[in-house]
Amino acid sequence: MWQEICQARGPSGTGGHSRQYSRIKILFEKGEGVTDKIWHDISEDSLEVRQSLIEKLNLSELQRRILIENRWLPQAVEGGDWLLIKAEIPSIERRNVHWQGLTILLSKNKVITLHRDELDSEVAERIEAYRPGALSSSLIAATMIQFTVEQYMPILNSIDDVTDQLEDTMIRDPGKHQLQQLFVYKRQLADLRKVILPLMNMLNGLSNGRYSIFDEKCAIYARDSYDYAWRVHELIDTMRDLLTSALDMYLSVVSNRMNDVMKRLTIVTTIFMPMSFLTGLAGMNFSQLPFHSDVMFWITMALLVVLPILMLVYFIRSKWL
Repeated sequence: MWQEICQARGPSGTGGHSRQYSRIKILFEKGEGVTDKIWHDISEDSLEVRQSLIEKLNLSELQRRILIENRWLPQAVEGGDWLLIKAEIPSIERRNVHWQGLTILLSKNKVITLHRDELDSEVAERIEAYRPGALSSSLIAATMIQFTVEQYMPILNSIDDVTDQLEDTMIRDPGKHQLQQLFVYKRQLADLRKVILPLMNMLNGLSNGRYSIFDEKCAIYARDSYDYAWRVHELIDTMRDLLTSALDMYLSVVSNRMNDVMKRLTIVTTIFMPMSFLTGLAGMNFSQLPFHSDVMFWITMALLVVLPILMLVYFIRSKWL
């Protein structure tokens, strides 16, 4: 099975890019890549490679412009003998969503894929698992798109697990690092949602027969990917709501702690108010006031001790402390 699949790629290291570009030219000049191979995988995408494909393939003007501009969001454009499919494979790198661009050029009996870096080995394993007679260019393209859609779920599961942990720790000990994590995950979900919506639109077109080049027998795979993408979209919206609720909970916990601190400071201020009044009154230098008496001195000292104790007892009974 794997012998039917031709991989046009240059060796790693010095000179790999130029040799890979030469290999592509040889494929088309000799006719080798046009007649007897099903899948041509180009793992070092570049402007030179795209220009070479434009020169050798019967592409529409819109497809040519998309290839040159290397547009980012998923889309599908049919023209000439080829169907151009753009997809993005997500992954998380350093708290940011990293997108591996995947360009698929599909004809009735061939598929060409362009991307940077190596594809996951699971893609090849899935394609090798098909029966020899069932393998077609549309099936290869549908399998790669299906793999692309499935890469969203591990990211969402990871965010969901961390969100649950954040909610537990925020109640016990809220901190600024938790707030930063919340904003990081909200940004990741926003990035995923930005791509999943056009991806759903593309999958809808593949599943309802909008493109004649895409084999109708493979529409079931596109429908399955569309259903999966729809569940991913719903889960993204649900998790955005959960993160918003977690953010509200964080602000509520911080506000409650601030209110508790203010309450304690208010109690301390309230306790010292009568003491400040008594010390201020007894400290006035007026001979008419009988504070030169020893009895009044001890009465004032007793009040300074008794009043705070009585106030503390009242606050405790009122459950303010």
